[in-house]
Parts: sequence; structure tokens; C-alpha cells
Amino acid sequence: MELDVRNGDKRVIPLNHHPDFSELGYQVISELGRNREGGRITYLANVLKSNQQVVIK
Repeated sequence: MELDVRNGDKRVIPLNHHPDFSELGYQVISELGRNREGGRITYLANVLKSNQQVVIK
């Protein structure tokens, strides 16, 4: 999606395009890898209740 700011385009593009796992207690930091054949994506995330980093697959 592109925004045309010259015409006052008001659509919102999220700053973080990673999935939202906050209800499960995680905040995704970055994508680590992608398995194109299997369709799986691996993410690096922070545990919201601690300062621990985890991998979500």
C-alpha cells in the first residue's frame, strides 16, 4: 500500500508489521527466518513481564 500525502491520504500503515502477540505476553522484535515451503515464520520476541528474549515459531 502506498500513501499519497499530496492528496491528504488518511490510510494508516502500522509501524510494526509483525503479528501482535501482546495478549499472549510477547512483543515481536524482528523476523528471524521464513520457511517458504512450509509457510512457517520464526520471530525474535520479548517477554512482556520480564526482560527475557524468546523465539516464536
